[in-house]
Amino acid sequence: MTEAQEQKQTEASEKVMKTEAEKLHSQAAAGGDFAKLQDEAFQTAGIKTGAPTTNMGKMRRTMLPPDQVSIMDMKAGEVSPLITDQNGYFIYKLKSKETIPLDQAKDEIRGTLRAERFQSSMKAIEESATPTLNDKYFGEAMPLMRPGMPPVPPRH
Repeated sequence: MTEAQEQKQTEASEKVMKTEAEKLHSQAAAGGDFAKLQDEAFQTAGIKTGAPTTNMGKMRRTMLPPDQVSIMDMKAGEVSPLITDQNGYFIYKLKSKETIPLDQAKDEIRGTLRAERFQSSMKAIEESATPTLNDKYFGEAMPLMRPGMPPVPPRH
């Protein structure tokens, strides 16, 4: 198969999957069962292994990819718009929403702040160093050895 044919086949496959994702999104927004919809999506994609669970449990913003964080701004019971990224199409339904008490979040906040300070410090260190190549450090180039040539004594 030529590269052009592969490209054409990939584009056709992507078009089929986008159409299927849009159809499944409409069904999800109308109250469809997410597990059944996901199974249908996997069948359409030709994925033989069982689809993962559609119940993600309790999630936090930090647990989602940046392009999917907007789902945390939805209201309980709301279905997200169709989200497209390099891994495929995503549809979320927010079951419930709660804010955890500060005393439960303190350790996570400390860890996040610690990681941010560390990253900031590492960036400052990296930006303060300016590496340069010093050819003198390596000395003069040695002549290439050819068959039959006497060895060159080392220079000091």
